[in-house]
Amino acid sequence: MKINPDCIRDLLIDIENTTTFNKQYVMCNDTDSDLTDKYSYDVVLYHSRYCYEAKLLTSYTPFDSGQYFIVADLSPDGHAFLENIRNNTNWNKVKNALKSAGTYSLKLMIETAAQIASTRVISSLGI
Repeated sequence: MKINPDCIRDLLIDIENTTTFNKQYVMCNDTDSDLTDKYSYDVVLYHSRYCYEAKLLTSYTPFDSGQYFIVADLSPDGHAFLENIRNNTNWNKVKNALKSAGTYSLKLMIETAAQIASTRVISSLGI
């Protein structure tokens, strides 16, 4: 399956909006949500595991052969990445840079987002 950058961003936002200290993120195959309205459950399932393997999530536990899964929270790296791409302007710059490079590698996506956010901070300080 190909990586869908928008799915990764939407998934991280959905997890952040759902989880609390006492509440985990639970997604089921038959869940009706904004996320599953945009992407198939299999795509969400795949990207969830991918984000976990990239250390953007603290946990990822699939059950019943992937019929549902649970995520505890975003990791510190997941929160940092999401902060760098939350702003639509930053996100569009990241996607355009990756499109120009011809790659949607998550590692490169994370690095590019950090560089773009850093550049925006530095320019806002007039440095």
